[in-house]
Amino acid sequence: MTMKEIAQILDISESRVCQLHGRALGRLRARLARERNP
Repeated sequence: MTMKEIAQILDISESRVCQLHGRALGRLRARLARERNP
């Protein structure tokens, strides 16, 4: 799905979807880094 489609479904702005996406990616990267180097 595109950011625009997700924004429409969740009834939020496309920029907010982008912010949430970036935050989720950051958290995922951090978790993966911790798993690699405990």
